[in-house]
Amino acid sequence: MDARARLTRLKDETLQAIGTAADAGSSDQILKLGGTLSDVEGLIRQYDQIETRLLALENGSTARSAEPTAEPDDPHPQRVETARRRGERRRVEFLESLKARGIELRRQRGTIFKTASGNRVGIAFATEVNPDRWFLGLQEDAFDLAVLLCETRGEHVRAVSLPATFFQQYGSTLSRSRGQVKFNVTREGTHFFVSVPGIGSIGADQYMEMYDHLS
Repeated sequence: MDARARLTRLKDETLQAIGTAADAGSSDQILKLGGTLSDVEGLIRQYDQIETRLLALENGSTARSAEPTAEPDDPHPQRVETARRRGERRRVEFLESLKARGIELRRQRGTIFKTASGNRVGIAFATEVNPDRWFLGLQEDAFDLAVLLCETRGEHVRAVSLPATFFQQYGSTLSRSRGQVKFNVTREGTHFFVSVPGIGSIGADQYMEMYDHLS
């Protein structure tokens, strides 16, 4: 078995292990396996680039002309990880960042967590499939507060943390479909907004990385 096949097998095994760890709610294991997956994918890209350049040399071309000209890194990591697994990994990373701030949320079920004061927090995740736009959903009547994890194409995650006052004011007008409350987050320049049907775009900068109400 050549190196490429061994790397592919290891990637598949790692993805399966991440899925198992996500089902078991093992945060530490997911973080560890996420690092392994990143290393393996990097090695696969390097291997493929070497193969391409070697083939070009053998065919009498210059190595430079044979180098990949488009996306050496996949801008859509969800093609490798399933959306569910990637969402779980991002939630774990978010929970760990909160813990470093002295805030601990306990999982109630699925994407719903509880604060120390007993509030239910729904943590939704979405990638930037369309430029500057994220579509997220949380189970209706299952949460009091919400954190919307919006991953940009640069793989940075911005957290829109919506407090109870947001839902007191806009909760009844948010879109609902198939038992879920829907959130539409947009970005204009450096500013974020949450779209509320019948009202318009609500400025969300005040909710960015706001964590005090999660204590």
